[in-house]
Amino acid sequence: MDIDGEGWLNPPSIGCDEYCEGSVTGALNIGILAPYTNLAAGFSANFQALIQGRPSASAWTLETDSAKQSAVVLSLLGAGWGLSSGPPSWNETYPGGVSATQVVHVVEQPVHYVSLDSPSPLAPYLTWATAATNIQEAVDAASTVGALILVSNGVYQARGRVVYGSLTNRVAVTKPLTL
Repeated sequence: MDIDGEGWLNPPSIGCDEYCEGSVTGALNIGILAPYTNLAAGFSANFQALIQGRPSASAWTLETDSAKQSAVVLSLLGAGWGLSSGPPSWNETYPGGVSATQVVHVVEQPVHYVSLDSPSPLAPYLTWATAATNIQEAVDAASTVGALILVSNGVYQARGRVVYGSLTNRVAVTKPLTL
């Protein structure tokens, strides 16, 4: 018996699965798991194919504003919309394929500034004139995955903050960004 519990043909196929015409049928459901749907350009994102049923083949493509690429892992280099789509999977019941779509919005990398001498700190700290006066405030203000926190020279006092249930006196970076 092969990996699917089906008998071998004579002569048998090479590998662990015997292809029997008419046997790769039935319901086929697919989806795309994206860790983030909003992220900064240049930040890598891994997409995972979710397939239920018995596909005879899968061929995923990733479309961006300017290109189609056969990749599930992609480093998004420019701003725009990324679209992962199909028809990525098919079988004998669905010869035209079953498709799924996951839209990801890619933006230019936002920069959040930190300076001890900031004249008027104002969240989300997008200029030197409105920079945060402590690092944690800028980290907390960053809402885009892959944002950059740019810190000016100086000695910064850490403030107490609860992270994962414990009080800490360190800067807590609990999201993907560059500091």
